[in-house]
This record gives sequence, C-alpha cells and structure tokens, in this order.
Amino acid sequence: MVIVAILIPVAMTLVKNIRLNTQQAQLYVAGAQNAAKAGIEDTLGYFIRQKTVVRALNATYTYPSAAASPTPTVYATGFSYVDQPFNPQYNPTNFQYSDTFQETTQLAGGMTHPFYGLCNEYPVDSASNSIPAAGQNTAVYFGRYEVQEQTNPIVTPAPTLNPMAVHDITGTRDANYMNGDGLVWAITSTGYIYKRMDYTMDQYGEYMIPYNVYPNKVLATAKAYAEFKKLSLNLPDSGAGDAAVYVHSAAGVNLSNYCYLNGSASNAYGLCAMAGNTTQPTGANASNFVGGGITYTSLGDAPISDVSVFGMSLKDIQFVADYSGSAALPLSIVSSNKLSYFNGNLTYAATQTNAVYQQLNTSGILIVNGNLTLGLGGNNPSGTNVLPSYYSGVVFVTGNLTISDGCQVDGVVIMGLSNSYSGSGGNLTLLGSSGGNFAYLTADPAGVNHVIQQVAQYREDLSARKVLLAFPGI
Repeated sequence: MVIVAILIPVAMTLVKNIRLNTQQAQLYVAGAQNAAKAGIEDTLGYFIRQKTVVRALNATYTYPSAAASPTPTVYATGFSYVDQPFNPQYNPTNFQYSDTFQETTQLAGGMTHPFYGLCNEYPVDSASNSIPAAGQNTAVYFGRYEVQEQTNPIVTPAPTLNPMAVHDITGTRDANYMNGDGLVWAITSTGYIYKRMDYTMDQYGEYMIPYNVYPNKVLATAKAYAEFKKLSLNLPDSGAGDAAVYVHSAAGVNLSNYCYLNGSASNAYGLCAMAGNTTQPTGANASNFVGGGITYTSLGDAPISDVSVFGMSLKDIQFVADYSGSAALPLSIVSSNKLSYFNGNLTYAATQTNAVYQQLNTSGILIVNGNLTLGLGGNNPSGTNVLPSYYSGVVFVTGNLTISDGCQVDGVVIMGLSNSYSGSGGNLTLLGSSGGNFAYLTADPAGVNHVIQQVAQYREDLSARKVLLAFPGI
C-alpha cells in the first residue's frame, strides 16, 4: 500500500508532463505550418511587386511558332536559365527595401549561408516584432521560413537541381507556352519553429550561430506548396484598347434600339470583328443609334479565346478569382477592382429575388462562362427602387451579352470562346428604350489599363496549395 501510495502521484505527474509535452508539440507543429504559409504569402507579394511578367525569355513563345524544344535558347538580357528571374534582394544599408532578411552569398562568422532566395524570421513569444540583439534574450522561440532560389544549372560542373527551389513551370502546365515564359511558378516554402539559445551577432547584424546548429534547436518543420499564375490581359488587337467590343462577327452585334456604342476618342470606332466578316452590325444605320462612328477592323484568323486573352483557361481562372459563383453558389462582388468569375447564365435586374443580383455596380474583370444580361432597373419584389447596372473594366462573355436600357459598361467587352462552353462566340445586344433610357457601351482605354495594373497580376492557384504535415523535433 505504501508503494502504491507513492506510485500514484508519480504516475499522475508523468501523465501531466506527457500531456503538457504533447500540447507543446502541437503548438510547435501549428507554428511551423503557419510559418510555411507565411512564406507562400510573402513570395506572392514579391511577384506582385515586380509589376510585370517575371520571365527569363525575351518574349512569350507559343507553339507551333516556337521551336518544339523543352529548353528555350533565347533569354532576356541578364538571364541564362529559366528560374533566374526569381532573385530576392538583400539591402544591408536600407533593410526596409529588402525582400529577404538574410544575404544568400554573405559570409558571416566564417560560415556561408545556404542559397536562400526569400527568408525571414520572427519571434513568436515576444511582445515586440523586433528580433532581439545580443544579450537581449527576451525572445526564445522563433518562426522562420525559407523559399529557396535555384542555383545556376549551366555552370561547370553543373550542380544538382534543387527540387525545393522556386521553378518556372509554365510549359509543364500549358503546352502552348514554354518554361521561361513566366506565367506559372511553383513555390515550395519550408517553415520552422526553433528555440534560439545563442544571440551572438556578427558585423552584419546576423546571428553567428545558425538556427539549426547547437545550442539552438529546431522544434518542428513543415512545408507548403503553391503555384502562382499570371493573369495576363491581352486584347485581341495587340493591346491598342481603342474598341468597345471584340467579336467573332460584326453581324453578332445587334444595335436593336436606343443604344450608344463608341470607341475611344483617339480612334472613334466601337467594334473590332474577325477577318472575313464584312457585314455591318445590325442596326448600325438606325436613327436610334448614337456613336462616334461605328466601324470595324480585322483581327486576323486567330480565335478570341480565354487562353489568348488571359493566358489560362476558364477552368484555371475559377481557382484564382477573387469572387466565384454558379447556379448553386451566388456571386457576391463586395469590392471594386477584383477578378470575378461566374459559371452559367448570369442576370442582373430589379426583378431578381436575390439582392446580390438586383444591380451590378462595381469595377474590375468580370468573366461569365455563359450568358450575361444587364437588365432593367425599377422596383424589386419588395417594392424598393433599384438603379440600372453599371460596370467599369473588362467583361469577358462566352455566351450572349445583353445590355438593357439605362445600363452602362465602360471599358471593353470581349465576346470570347472557351473549351468549357459549347458555343461558337456569342452575340452582343444593346437594347434601350425611348425617353432617353439608352443602353451604353463605351471604350475606356485608361480604365482598362488601370484594371490591368490592379487586377491582372500573379495569383495563387488555390487548387494547387498543399500544406504538408509538420513533425516536431525534425
């Protein structure tokens, strides 16, 4: 009985310690996963800050015009391999302008840092976000992430390619492009939670003892994978942006009643049609049509498709859109300058019972894989007056587009094709009414350029994200 009486509190203490250690390990695991995901977000910010396509090739090559070779041979100035454009910078004099907090080639305390591309650390148990200096042991536990940069594979002797480094996989994801075109990048981020026991710093202000060298100890490691896709926006007339609408046939534009269609002020034409179509738009000579000279021009024989305009298919766009909707999932656009995607037929009108579909009044890029109707304003089912719809930016529709009286689109309308829609290019109808309730479609090159800068940027493909299980003590 004496022995049992002694063992019971000992056992309870052991169980308590095991439970506390398990809880602590779970915290380490969660922290490492969060650090890995933070690396993904930080890397996305790096790509967006470049404000251009991050690519190694001089120009975007598409098959079959490019040589059918997996290895591109023509690089932009300063690049010799496809992954080289991912090159985060370290600024030792103005740290706030640095992409990464650790120089990749710098020698510190006689030790060479690994070839990190983008790396950052932060304390996880300190009241301040600042990393403590030597002797200020206010933080013990740190979060850290590493997004590695590829070494030059062309040097002699050639190094082994790093599978954990950032890679341009454009050609792997789309046979119409090549690795080096910069449209799709694969990102792997490694996150750590580690315990720092030595705070000695070198002349560069970095810790002399690396995070994974004794007496410091790594408590948990996790990895996160993501793919970034560049949403390009290539207008069918090579980006001139003078037209209000791009269609496959001029006959597909119906100026049926009381409508306004106008191109930009510099080139006052409202329509661009495909080659071989000489038919005037229906209603172009009607007395109830107002515009700055309705003309059309040839765009060549290439189709106006989702891939040619956005650099990716609608199947991929739905996974990078800010807002997505379908017949089963309402499309709620709650802020401007966003990428919105709807799969199916979409109607905005005062008679809609769902409030989000009673009026469209925002800006950005709106893609509808089906028919789009901007209907009449007036009273909704509850009796409240609803104003007509207005949209500024880019509208891409694979089916038919109808702009009714009082509704207005400023920017550009693209009547495109998609492999995921069974149509051959839809029709545009401007349908106004008497009494000044015209249907408006006006080209706005400045607005389109603003959308390209604000919306058409690198985005994470959420369908590709993976967060691998973290392991404590590894």
